[in-house]
This record gives sequence, C-alpha cells and structure tokens, in this order.
Amino acid sequence: MSERRLTDAELEASRWIARLEASDVTLEDHQRFRQWLAASEENRIAHEALSRTWDKLDALKLLAPEFPVTARPRRRTLSRRVLLAGGGAVVGAGALSFWALTPATTFAASYRTPVGGRETAELQDGSSVALNADTDLRVAFTAERRRATLSRGEALFTVAEDPRGFEVRTPFGAVLAEAGVFSVKVGPDFVRTSVFAGRVSSRDAADIVGVSQELVLSREAASVAPLSEERASQRLAWREHRLAFAGESLREAAADVSAQTGMRFVFANSELEALRVGGYIDARDGEAFLSLLENNLGVEVLRRADGSIILMRRSV
Repeated sequence: MSERRLTDAELEASRWIARLEASDVTLEDHQRFRQWLAASEENRIAHEALSRTWDKLDALKLLAPEFPVTARPRRRTLSRRVLLAGGGAVVGAGALSFWALTPATTFAASYRTPVGGRETAELQDGSSVALNADTDLRVAFTAERRRATLSRGEALFTVAEDPRGFEVRTPFGAVLAEAGVFSVKVGPDFVRTSVFAGRVSSRDAADIVGVSQELVLSREAASVAPLSEERASQRLAWREHRLAFAGESLREAAADVSAQTGMRFVFANSELEALRVGGYIDARDGEAFLSLLENNLGVEVLRRADGSIILMRRSV
C-alpha cells in the first residue's frame, strides 16, 4: 500500500479516534472533541474519512503508544455508561468503536442522518437498513459476526440470512437476529424492537420475539407486547414522512417531532411528559403537532426568544 503524509486535520482526527476509545477517556475529552469537530469543515471531513476508509487506519497503529486502548471483556449487554456533554447523551462521540477497526473486520461503515433526513444503505452481506431522521448507526462485520451499534434514532433492518447472526447494540441492551425484518427505535428512556418478519432475541428477555410482536428494553426491565397490523403500519409511518401517535407519552412524541423538525421542547413538569398522545401528523409540520397538543390535550404552548418551546398545562 502506498504511503502519504497525513494532513494536520487527519493526524488530529486519528488522535481523537484513539483518545475517545482509551480506557481513561473523560467527559472533558468528549467536550473538547466536539469543539474540535465543529471548528472547521476540514476537521469534520478528516474525521469522517478516517472513520470510513480502511486504507487510512494505519495511522491509528502509529498512535497506539500515545493513546493505549485497553482490551474490553465480553459482556452480556452493551455497556450503559453514558457521558453527558452539552446537555445531550453521547455514545461513542461519532467515532467508530475499536471493535469495528480490527484486522479481522471485513466491512465497516458509519451512517448519520440529519434532523428531518432519511437514508437507505445496502450492507456487504445483502442486508439493508433504512434510517429515520437524526439517527447514528455504525456497522462492522467480521468472519465470525455481524454487528451494528444504534446510539440514537431509529432504523429498519432487512437482514439477510447468515450463520453469523446479526446483533444490534443500543444504549439499553442488544437484540439478536439471524434473518428477518425489524425496526429498532432508541427512545428517551427505552429501546423498542418491532418484528415484521423473522424473529429476534435478547439476553435481557427470556422469550424469543416473533412476527407481530415488540420487545421493549429499559434500564429496569424487558417486556414483550403484541404488534397489531394497524400498529405495525403506524411504526413505519415515518417512511412516508408521517408521525403516528397511538398512546405514546408526550415525552416520546416530542422527541419524534424534534428529530423531524429540530423543534426544542421544555416541559414545565414531569407529570406533563406522561400525557398520552394520539393522532397522525405530517412529520415535517411541527405546527400541526402544537395544534394537536393545544386542541386535544389542553396543553399551553409558550415560545421563548431562543426558539425553544415550553409545554405546560393550560390554566382553567
């Protein structure tokens, strides 16, 4: 393989990839990384290039003595250590995890959709994935396993049959499949897997979850619920730029609208977050969501100068 000198941005990007996977990484490291990433377009391009392109990974080997990475033991579920930076949850800080960057890797890719965006990707094994708005997904295959990490957002997986199986890791645990069609959504305090074909399992749940069922994992428990044909259609409404609410909490519904429109919501109290929401809206029409809240739930909407929206109970 021909060699060339890394640019200053590429060299710094490779240092950040190594640093963020070091055993002694700190919250300050994550904050400084995000500041560096936002400082210039060159930094962002360099980081994405080193994360996506296998031919440039030799730079990480040269930096190993500077930022040693401790081998991680096998675990039953994904580590739930979450670092908070700038008010949001950061898992992996946008860099491919080191399990995806080993000599045994046969395929590695990182996919990110912006607010309001969507993307469909074909994977090396014949599988495909459709990403909803504001989603962060990383995929890595080896000769022994297929693994994806969904740190935020929602994705619909169409998984080709393969003896290696297919694992999707999330902040609330992992789901396993051999083949099939299923969606995985990372919510504010849960992850929900809806099965449309095939079946999935989880180390956190005793039962195999089959067609027309959903698996919900939280930090406290795992549960399985039926998935009706109508509810299955609602779960996939985002593919047609619609949001379907059928008893979701206002907290979950507001998070969905934020991912599609960029609207920022503030709840006046936690009791309001638990209100149940029903109805269909155009995913791109945030004002329709506010009208739904005002007219159907008696929620008062207060717009602040910084663009955020306060939701509160309407006074009688």
